[in-house]
Amino acid sequence: MTKPAVRFQIFFRYHRMKTILLFIVGLFLFTGCKNHSSTSDSTSSPASKKAKKHSAKKKTTKSSSSSGTATKRTSFSDLEGEILFHVNKYRRSKGLSGLQMNPVITTEAEKHSSNMASKRSGFSHAGFSSRVKRISNQLGSVSRSAENVAFGYTSAKDVVNGWLHSPGHKKNIVGSFKLTGIGVAKDRTGTLFFTQLFVTK
Repeated sequence: MTKPAVRFQIFFRYHRMKTILLFIVGLFLFTGCKNHSSTSDSTSSPASKKAKKHSAKKKTTKSSSSSGTATKRTSFSDLEGEILFHVNKYRRSKGLSGLQMNPVITTEAEKHSSNMASKRSGFSHAGFSSRVKRISNQLGSVSRSAENVAFGYTSAKDVVNGWLHSPGHKKNIVGSFKLTGIGVAKDRTGTLFFTQLFVTK
């Protein structure tokens, strides 16, 4: 018969070996998960990395074309002018004429940004055809129109660059338009909403 002391020693060694094995297995699993995450990032394409970066900063844009209270509008006139500057700078680099800011179109752009910022409308192109109709009523027949919207950017250069990295928005920016209107509004959390309308009579 095995003596009690020997039994205890065998029992102790068994559990010690079991603990060591569990530790090694746990360490392996932890290292494997970490390497998997690292490999996933290192094999991402440039396009997917750019998408992750934009997603993290919550920058969003939408484009559209056709053939509750926001911060007061006047506080963003400088920012709107800067957006026009960067849009026209890009257009001229492509041999295109610059767009002219129009107060009637700007009013419609500002109203839409204000509506998005105050949640009277969602982040969308809702009411686009109505905006174009009101512009037509004041400026005369509109033969071509388009619209870009965005939110979450903090500078004119960034929002224009965001639009230029999207085929739909870029198409509007380099389109055969003559007039434009730009509106910026801020919601209660400080998030900026942007609208740019493009018009040709």
